[in-house]
Amino acid sequence: LASATAHRVATARFRLREAAPRVEAALARRVESCLARLERLRASLASLDPNAVLARGYSLTRDARGELLRDAARVAEGERVITTLARGWIESEVRRKG
Repeated sequence: LASATAHRVATARFRLREAAPRVEAALARRVESCLARLERLRASLASLDPNAVLARGYSLTRDARGELLRDAARVAEGERVITTLARGWIESEVRRKG
């Protein structure tokens, strides 16, 4: 019984030593794949960052109630609006609209 158990243990150790490099390589590939996916997600998230959009030259303009303006019809002549830029903000008065 002891001889059979020793043989099984030796066989298991041999198989473990043989499998270790394959397991390590598979794990390394998996980590690399996960890191690549993480980088793609980070880039996608960064492209949606409102500050990144502002840095490209866009701005956000809000009416007196603080609501984003998407349509000139939503603001009246003489009304004050606040425009957020990449660096700072400005307050303006609507003189004309089209």
